[in-house]
Amino acid sequence: MAEERPNIIFILTDDQGYGQLGCQGHPWLETPHIDKLHSESISFTDFQVSPTCSPTRAALLTGNVPFKNGVTHTGGARSRMTLDAKTLPQYLQELGYTTGIFGKWHLGYEEPYQPGSRGFNEVFIHGYGGIGQPQDVQGNTYYDPVIRHNGKFVKTKGFCTDVFFNQAISWIDTNRTKPFFAYISTNAPHSPYIAPNDKKEKFSKYGLNSSEQGFYGMIENIDENVGRLLAKIDDWGMDSNTLVIFMSDNGFARLACKEGPIGKRHNIPLVNYQAGLKGHKKTVYEGGTRVPAFFRWKGKFNEGVECKALTAHIDFLPTLIEIAGGTPPREIDGRSLLPLLQNVDVPWEPRNLFFHIGRWQDGKADQSQYDRTQGFAVRNSRYRLVNNEELYDILNDRGEINNIIEEKPELVGELKAAYDTWWQQVRPFMVNEKVKKLAPNPFHVEYNKQKSTEGIPVTGYPEFSWDKVPVSVHFGIGEGLEPHQYDFIAKHFDFITLTAGRLPADSKSSAEIESAKAALAIKARNPKAKVLYYWASDKPKGQSKLTNQTYPGNYLIHKDKSKKGNIQTTEYFDVTRKDVQDWWSNAAADAVNKYACDGIYIDGATAGTPDGPYSRAFGSKRAANLDKGVVAMLTATREKIGPDKLMLFNPLHGFDIKSKPLGQEYLPLTDGAMIDDFARMRIQSKEYMANTIKTMETAAKDGKIIIFKGWPRFLRAWRLGEMRQTPHDNILSQARRDITFPLACFLIGAEPYCYFCYSWGWEPNQGSLDWYPVLDKPLGPPKGDAIQKGWTFSRQYQHASVFVDLENAVARIDWRNKK
Repeated sequence: MAEERPNIIFILTDDQGYGQLGCQGHPWLETPHIDKLHSESISFTDFQVSPTCSPTRAALLTGNVPFKNGVTHTGGARSRMTLDAKTLPQYLQELGYTTGIFGKWHLGYEEPYQPGSRGFNEVFIHGYGGIGQPQDVQGNTYYDPVIRHNGKFVKTKGFCTDVFFNQAISWIDTNRTKPFFAYISTNAPHSPYIAPNDKKEKFSKYGLNSSEQGFYGMIENIDENVGRLLAKIDDWGMDSNTLVIFMSDNGFARLACKEGPIGKRHNIPLVNYQAGLKGHKKTVYEGGTRVPAFFRWKGKFNEGVECKALTAHIDFLPTLIEIAGGTPPREIDGRSLLPLLQNVDVPWEPRNLFFHIGRWQDGKADQSQYDRTQGFAVRNSRYRLVNNEELYDILNDRGEINNIIEEKPELVGELKAAYDTWWQQVRPFMVNEKVKKLAPNPFHVEYNKQKSTEGIPVTGYPEFSWDKVPVSVHFGIGEGLEPHQYDFIAKHFDFITLTAGRLPADSKSSAEIESAKAALAIKARNPKAKVLYYWASDKPKGQSKLTNQTYPGNYLIHKDKSKKGNIQTTEYFDVTRKDVQDWWSNAAADAVNKYACDGIYIDGATAGTPDGPYSRAFGSKRAANLDKGVVAMLTATREKIGPDKLMLFNPLHGFDIKSKPLGQEYLPLTDGAMIDDFARMRIQSKEYMANTIKTMETAAKDGKIIIFKGWPRFLRAWRLGEMRQTPHDNILSQARRDITFPLACFLIGAEPYCYFCYSWGWEPNQGSLDWYPVLDKPLGPPKGDAIQKGWTFSRQYQHASVFVDLENAVARIDWRNKK
């Protein structure tokens, strides 16, 4: 089929098994997207794999039974796929395909066994058999996992399954003009059973325990991701030239076999469902080895058709090679399913399939041929022989209830003999049985090396470097900038926040459109730049003119009578209202998703927190409700922009003995924050400044982006109005002298993804587009944390020594020549 070779997307879930889908009879689990895929596919109803994951994965990628691949276990050397095996992605590369893996590998952690050495061009995987296992990156979790991406470790954002599908979709998007093979191999719903937050809440309401919430929640999350992927394929017009395959690697988890009600929905008891199968993962019954297998190729294969032929994981490789236009190797165990995919009624030659749990003790292979404690079995098109003691007529007794071994002695003898012959054939290929020592695990060695030298970058975050002072910029653009101004920004900044606020009333443009124009202009000059869209959450006054003009109205009004003879009226968003929350979050998401920005900068987010403007205007009780509204808006915005977009808020502050911290509670909801107006005239307390520096350091060590807005100290001496009347060059000259103090304070507490933001005004002509030569000096990474003695702090960088005295508000930076 070389003239028609399709793109291939293979989705392999972990421990899902047969029956854990609505389309396979599950009475209450909701999987509408996979159900739809099933309705558009040819589905194999008797598709057999191994009882555990590594053996299945080896068979899928080689076309040979697992033991011939050296894989007899899921741990240690015995999970390594022999280097003598030629893999499916290697065959596909020879046929002109580009290949990518996203998720779980589990066929050897040493470098020669890693997927980048086995035929994959793109590698985006967690370590070993599961996220957080001892052989994975230490401390890894299902949320924001550390992933090895083409040899480099990155910190991702979001739930693990979402992360793998996001990366796969992005990779497919950049490679869809050429044939590709995308292997999306989730670690879900494998234990530990950790559900995405929305699914945890859903199943918790039904009364399921934590593990059950995790198992079923992960399956429904997989379904949603499959739906996203299929929608993208449709949007890209790729349905007719893309083969989509869905499968699980072994039987369902034992957790799904618990008897009796596990919860209740609409007063109807919820019980586990096993599709009538006996056994589960790690058993050699049907429940341990039968899995879903759907093949969809629009316009090429029939839709909604079932194939009952006895098929298996070993058939996967020859099938895809033939579909891709190649000739499957003759010496492998599997056979191509293409004839069945073209016509499910074609004759299918009888066969025997063999199963063994394989988890014998090291060095005990020869004694384990008939190990009933582990389990072994033979399957032909009708019968299954288990442990040489049980025989079941699968055609008429799929649940393996009636043991008929006494009724079929001749058949039992044939199956026993076939099994013995198979064991003798595969035993010499168990090449990992005597391996005692493995090479160092790169998920430990390389991760620690990278962490101590260049650090672990965060996916979606701005590119970070200590080569010089990391800086960002934050300013308004009105109706756009001049080309030379865009040139300046692109040259000096990789991280930018901008707003098109204060547009003239008669402007026919909008904030989103003008921000998009500016972002595109910057990115055309600096492709790695990250640009945030400014969107205030507290006050509509001065708010950008939006394309979305359907604000529900009815602002909160505060009349400040504190000034003699004047009443100052301020409008605030009433964020306790659901319609306001929806409008605000939709407007924010539109600005990010429909235009060219990489995320959103949310100003005034802390208005409802203690000591915030809402509290001062309306009292603490009402402010507490408004704060809940802000939290709801932020949560909704995150869901609408997705985990791969940035979300920062303003402000985050430290505190002194008279004040409470401001903004700390919002950090878990966002990617970071701005520490606003540090060292400005109204900030005088040494306690406040010390705690603000510590706040920056702590938040950054927790993986948050921090923008440290260190306005030059001359603002202590000048009022803003007076400053605006002073010649620009005079102000710039003084700013360049006075920048040392806020810059030094920043360097005392800076961590990766901390950025210094300077300015003595908001508009570009008020200092935002001035430059400070000190920022170009080589800095180099810090040599540990700062040393504090009283109110003085010192810190060493590779090319600079920093000293700050907060009590006397003086600082010094001694720059050393770069060697």
